[in-house]
Parts: sequence; C-alpha cells; structure tokens
Amino acid sequence: MRPNITRLLAQSAFVLIALAVAGWGCIRPFDRLAEYAGPKVSTFGDDSPAEVAQKINFVPGSIIETRQTFLGFGAKLAAALAGEGKEGARIIVVSRFAPMNVADVEWRLVTRVEAESSIAAREAAKKKNEPEPEPEMVDQVSQGGIGGFDLVDAHSLYLPAFWPEQGGAPSLGTSGIWLSDDVFQSLSRNRVATLDFGLLDATINGAIAKVAGFREAFAALQKQVTDVGDRTDVFKLDAEAELASWPLRVNGEDVDVEVIKARNWFGEIVVLNNRQNPLVLKATLNPVASGAGELFSGLGTLKALVGYEVTELRDVQE
Repeated sequence: MRPNITRLLAQSAFVLIALAVAGWGCIRPFDRLAEYAGPKVSTFGDDSPAEVAQKINFVPGSIIETRQTFLGFGAKLAAALAGEGKEGARIIVVSRFAPMNVADVEWRLVTRVEAESSIAAREAAKKKNEPEPEPEMVDQVSQGGIGGFDLVDAHSLYLPAFWPEQGGAPSLGTSGIWLSDDVFQSLSRNRVATLDFGLLDATINGAIAKVAGFREAFAALQKQVTDVGDRTDVFKLDAEAELASWPLRVNGEDVDVEVIKARNWFGEIVVLNNRQNPLVLKATLNPVASGAGELFSGLGTLKALVGYEVTELRDVQE
C-alpha cells in the first residue's frame, strides 16, 4: 500500500516540533516588530546578482523565512503548497546584528500536526483491524530566541532544527545560520575553511540526539566519522571554484543573488557572497565520503531534520 503523503508530512512535522519544544522553559515575546526602524529598504531593479548580494544588509527587524526540506520535498515547493498561510515556515526576526561581530534572533514556527486524539483514534482502529479515520490536523506553535551568535571567528553552525523553545538561549559559541568572518574570509580568499555542522556536539543537538530513533542515527553517524577520521578531515570545507547565482525572494522581489557553494564531509552549504552578511541560505546533510551514501540512505529522517533553506528575506536595508 502506498504511504499517505499527508500523514507522513504531518507525522514528521509533529516529530520535529515535539523534539524542539520538550521542556525548555519560557520564551520572549515575539511580536516586537513595531519597535524596529532603520534606513531605506533595499530595492534592486536591474542589479546583477553580485550587486543584489551586496545590498542585503541585516538590521534589527529584518526577517528571514526558512523551511525544513523534509521528506524529500524542496523548501520552495513546500512554500508554494503552503501559500500565504506560512504554515511550516520558521519566521526568524533579527533583533540585533553587528556585522562581523554578533547577532541575536527571535523565531516562531507554526506547523500543522495531527491531534493527539486523532492519533489515538487511528491506533485504536488499527488494533481492532478497522479502517483508520482520516487524520485531524491542528496548528502547533513553537517559538524562542537565541542571543550572541559569534560572527567573529566561530567555526560551528547552529542549525534551526536544533534550536530550543527558550527565550534568550545561548549561541553555544556558534555563528548560527551565518558564517563567521574568519570562516567567510578563508572560504572566499582561499576556497577552503573549517566548519562544523554541529551534528555530533551534544551541547548543540541537545534533546534530539537522545530520542529513540534519532539516537541510533546519531550513533551511526558518529561511527562513520570515527571510521573515516584517520584519513579524512571531516570538517574541511571546500568551496566551488566559481561563484554562482541563487534565486531568492527579497523585500517582495524575485531576484538572483551571488553565492558561494561549499561542502565538507557532513554536507553542503550555499552562502550569500557578502562579507558583512554571510547568511547560509541552504544547508543540506549529504556526506561526500566514500561509502557514506549507503549509511545515509537509511537515515532519511535525520537528513530531513537537519536540512533547511531560506525562502524569503524581508526588511533588509541598504
């Protein structure tokens, strides 16, 4: 029998949210956009991708919209299916941004998940060998904030899938969803840098790595890293020789921006080619080590959990 795609999406979304919110304290107010004001909002006209990239400057109140790329569905497809409701989008508000220095963010995620009563009803029907009722979906909201992303010399990302639902959460010495200036400069000048995706750091992956199912996935990943560690620098990040263009919606305009594409053993990133605003527009778990493909063919859920893509930027300024 073919799997019910709606049900799979709902169940995966439920797992992602449930893991992120489990027992992590209070949250800061999110509705503070009226407090922020700044210079002229960027417009682009016939600007080249390189010129557009340089006009993207984050200020307090800038909004970054991301989507997880779970179950093989690309983020842009998921955004199109969601329409104007922004269901499944993580809305990130920049609350502090000092280029090449520090950043703070607040975020909110609304996801349609299956109601607990609906899950119980389907389980009961399954035990009785009766037809399962259609899933009943409800909105589930999670939100939080992280302060002190190190944009100076951090060499670790803090991917959104691992962010706790907690106001004022620490950045754990990471650069969050940006590259630090140290990493960006090395990557842009020498086409090589060192970057940790944070997948195996217990202080970063938090409760997710302790949950059955994911625990086995992280253990398998750790074993693979141990196996290849003697002959492969898993953190070495290599950039493609040529810069590339990347489609992005910015301040309501569909534009192409200039990006750096790079990869290490853990996966691939697409980075805005802007030293002061080096946002990681996409992160994909996709190990390139020999034999890793077989390992990760069985870890689709882990790949789904980690992958994300920025689909839209709003209120970025010149």
